[in-house]
Parts: sequence; structure tokens; C-alpha cells
Amino acid sequence: MKTVIRYLADQPVIFNALRRLIEANYASLTKVIRKEFSLDLNRVKLTPKEKILDIPCGTGEFCTLFSPDCYQGLDISKKYIDYARNKYKRKFLCSDARHSGFSDEYFDKILMLGFLHHLDDSTVEFVLKEAKRILKPDGVLLLIEDAPVSVPWNIIGKVLQKYDIGNNIRPASSYRMILEKDFQIRRYYNIKSGFWEYSVFVMRSK
Repeated sequence: MKTVIRYLADQPVIFNALRRLIEANYASLTKVIRKEFSLDLNRVKLTPKEKILDIPCGTGEFCTLFSPDCYQGLDISKKYIDYARNKYKRKFLCSDARHSGFSDEYFDKILMLGFLHHLDDSTVEFVLKEAKRILKPDGVLLLIEDAPVSVPWNIIGKVLQKYDIGNNIRPASSYRMILEKDFQIRRYYNIKSGFWEYSVFVMRSK
């Protein structure tokens, strides 16, 4: 089954359609991003000089929430980056989140969505240290990460998580232990996105 899922995940159009179906067209995720990054009804209220990094950006599904001048997407998948570049008028970089190549204190805001459950603890720490390095001292890291299904009747959610290609879906307590090494957690809460559940952490560098 995971072989099939990996194949589907490697097909941007199919992958996007399935995710939108499973997650109710991203309504909850979009609401959180707008709220935590002070969005108006159309785009983030960033000044022209502010910069935001979407890491990993995948196929760029959330890039239209942000002004083209402010947004930078990064993903290790060349297929996803090529798809995003062809579809959206935004900046996209194919690179490793552990070695982004950006200058110190370069970004005002970083969005990290559905990423860390694909990584083991040591790699998560490496990625977070890189995020801290490129985030400005007063910058904001918004982490939205897959959380264990909390209600027994969400059978579809449980099945989806069982076959998810990320093998490290963690409870919030495990994330806190890792995150608090480099970041101050300003807010934490849980959300449901269709059949999926997420932990939301709003953080600043220590």
C-alpha cells in the first residue's frame, strides 16, 4: 500500500487533488496561516521588504496566500519545484532544508507545514537549527505538523495515518522537547483539517 501512496505522492496533480479531498480543500490550514501571519482576506500583510520562506513548499499550494515579492518556496523534490514554477509566478528553490543556502537572519517568517513527521529526531533538530539560523531574531516560525488522530471514530484518519509515508508522527509533547531547544513557543493548539489532525506551534527564536 505504501508503494502505491509513494507513487501517488510523486504525481503532483493527483497528489494535490487527493489532499484537497481529504483535507476539506485546506480550509482549516488556510485559516491558521492567515491568522498567525496576520493575513487580510487576500494576502499576508507583509511590507515589501519582508520575506517569508515556505519550507517544504511541495507543489506551491499555499504560495498564492502571499505576495510574489515576499514569498520564497523551498523543496527537495525537483518534480514538485518544476510543477510549482510552471503554475505560479513565485520564487521556488530546489534545495535541502538542512542546508538551505540562505544568509543568516534572512527571513522574517517561516512556514513549515506537514514536514517533520518525515524525519527522525536528529534530522528534525538539524532542520530546526537551520531554520533558526536563517530566521531574523524577531521573526516567526509557524510549524503545522501532523498529529496523532485523537478521536476513535475517525477511522478514515487512522487508516490514512497508518499508510502515510511519514513514519514519525509525534504527539505535541515530543515536539516540545525538540522545539524548546532553539525556540520560544508563543502559542500551541490543535486543529482538524478534514480527516487529518495537526499540532500548531507559533514560535520565535531564543
